[in-house]
Amino acid sequence: MSYTKLTFFYFFTAPCRNKKYIIGIGRATVERFAQEPNYTIYATGLHEQQLNEAFPEDQYPQVIPFKLDVADFLRNWDIIDYIFTEHGGLDVLINNAGIMRLGPLRRFWSTDDGKRQSYNLFVVNCFGPTLLMAATLSHMRERGSGTIINILSSSYFQPHWPGLQYAESKRLFMRIAQNYYREEKRAQSGVRIVSIQPGRVNNTTIDDDSWIEGTPPLAREAAQAILDPVRRRVGMEPETIAQVLYDVAEGQRKENYIIVGNDAKLSTALSYIPGWPLLFQFGFAALTEMVKAKLLLQRKLRKNNHE
Repeated sequence: MSYTKLTFFYFFTAPCRNKKYIIGIGRATVERFAQEPNYTIYATGLHEQQLNEAFPEDQYPQVIPFKLDVADFLRNWDIIDYIFTEHGGLDVLINNAGIMRLGPLRRFWSTDDGKRQSYNLFVVNCFGPTLLMAATLSHMRERGSGTIINILSSSYFQPHWPGLQYAESKRLFMRIAQNYYREEKRAQSGVRIVSIQPGRVNNTTIDDDSWIEGTPPLAREAAQAILDPVRRRVGMEPETIAQVLYDVAEGQRKENYIIVGNDAKLSTALSYIPGWPLLFQFGFAALTEMVKAKLLLQRKLRKNNHE
């Protein structure tokens, strides 16, 4: 391959004690594409300083980091237009924008913080990536080629009570992405739209900033006691997903919908069981109550021992 491929990649930075760091699928993917000299990578995100620290120019000469807020719809459309008109366009768009906010559904609509977080979930997880896809498509159609890769989620096949709002935001984007795929296929535009449904990644955690205000502390502690060990035990290395993304970009994977990770494949298979979403919700809720009871008992025993 003798020409330069341009990849536009959006990823989010994960919060940790009010600091931001680059981790997970985003970093692994940029590093995988940066191994190939024929790629120029536009690595974009909300925190430009962290992008520059993660991908210094002397180590990543092919990576061009710049700030992009996926919620700034009009500016983002202008950015895509600028890249196509001034830099020759894009060969690959990787849509990896996403945030996770957890808590009971009633809290998302009963407090100002909950309403704001609910709005942000749908803007960042669905509407923003949809606009980036639409803006890129308008140019790729004219050229008759290009690949758009949308990162989805397996959460809508595992609908536990803290993550219902997050799951719905990702489910909506999944439906939109599939509709765009079918439209491009019918039109035979030459543009590939591929959806990646990954499972859990083992090097990310649920931190305090992921929970909305008003979530009962005991319920939150119990849910994390369930979710964190599962992520550590069954989660995959982010490099696994990064390699799949690279294979899709290079045309080595031809599928339009790819499930990555054993837990993602299992949850998808189980979703064919009639009533599975309700079964999973009730099961997780019951397990949460059991863990809450265990935590209360442990606290009572510790208190008695101290006395």
